[in-house]
Amino acid sequence: MLTNPFYAGKIQSKFTDGEIIDGKHPALISWVEFLQVQEILSGRTGVYKVKAETPRFPLKRHIRCAEDGLPLTAYTVKRKNIDYYKCNRTGCKNNVSAKKLHRLYAELLDSYTIPPMLLEWFSDVVSGIIFEEDSEHKEQLSLLKKQKSELESKLKKCKVSRGMGDIDEDIYTTTVEVIQEKLAKIEVEMAKVKRNLSNLTSTVDEVVATCCKLGCLWSNSELELCQKIQNLLFPSGIFWDKENENYRTIDCNQALSIIQRISSGYKNKNEEKSENFSSNFKMCG
Repeated sequence: MLTNPFYAGKIQSKFTDGEIIDGKHPALISWVEFLQVQEILSGRTGVYKVKAETPRFPLKRHIRCAEDGLPLTAYTVKRKNIDYYKCNRTGCKNNVSAKKLHRLYAELLDSYTIPPMLLEWFSDVVSGIIFEEDSEHKEQLSLLKKQKSELESKLKKCKVSRGMGDIDEDIYTTTVEVIQEKLAKIEVEMAKVKRNLSNLTSTVDEVVATCCKLGCLWSNSELELCQKIQNLLFPSGIFWDKENENYRTIDCNQALSIIQRISSGYKNKNEEKSENFSSNFKMCG
């Protein structure tokens, strides 16, 4: 039990190409606990040790054969140490090098890149979406500011009353202490809320940065992040068309699809301007 991933809710067999995948049966122990046990056992007795997944084949089961819709599997020609993806349907010759698929996939992701001239606009759009969803924090900050202003006004009136001799020293001291204690608590709460809003700003920066270099990010990430990017853009997977030697999208994340159209439109306009400039230059010559 301690060395079989089955008891951690996983399956590994020849039908999964040796890959450990999630099973449909209930787990008796968590996957984290299972890995911890393997680490202990491998160091003590040298028995079963789970190998960490590598991004050698990040597109496995994400890409489908355009002819029959089957997910592509992967293998390595050990003699040459060359990786390939292939369709397992009998008679199908959809077999292509991993290097080629990875390069073209990164190029596809780059088509969703935001043009430099539109970065500020895109940042504003993302900010609007994120901050709108976090309106609760903004309302909380607004309420705290109002409470702070009211307390500061009371503190000022208290000082004026003391200066005019309307209240004695003891009442003044007690009142000021109570107000200052409340102000201190509000300052602490405001700092927390501002920190949350600051984190949102970082989130905006991260989203914008990610959308500016999707291809590069995917090419240099670990398996888990690669798959997150893939599933974000193409939740239903993507087809590989061997006839045209390129990808064919099934469906795409709607937001990122809009980004691609904007990016393409921007590039096309720039190309048109460049062509018009060249034509005018020739005419002038």
